[in-house]
Amino acid sequence: MVFSFIQNQKENSWMILTSAEIQEQLFCQHCSQEIYPGAWDEAIERVYAYQKKCFTPMPSGVQLKKKSKLLLGAVITVLILGIGLWLSLQNDWI
Repeated sequence: MVFSFIQNQKENSWMILTSAEIQEQLFCQHCSQEIYPGAWDEAIERVYAYQKKCFTPMPSGVQLKKKSKLLLGAVITVLILGIGLWLSLQNDWI
């Protein structure tokens, strides 16, 4: 029997999105079927509790990749330059 703890992670070219939801599954390799929690006995419950304590989930949230960080930096730079230019034109500094 194999316990699996699965945390969904979606990735594209801009970011990595990790969900907080953790899916748990018990799979019997002998009969090639999933065993649902209603059919677990006390021994399986103890092993499950131990395995769940040992599992360390990844932090959930959004992680930006290099491409999106560069684009965000460029947009912020253009905005700051645009505001500076607008202020200088309003106050006749140029």
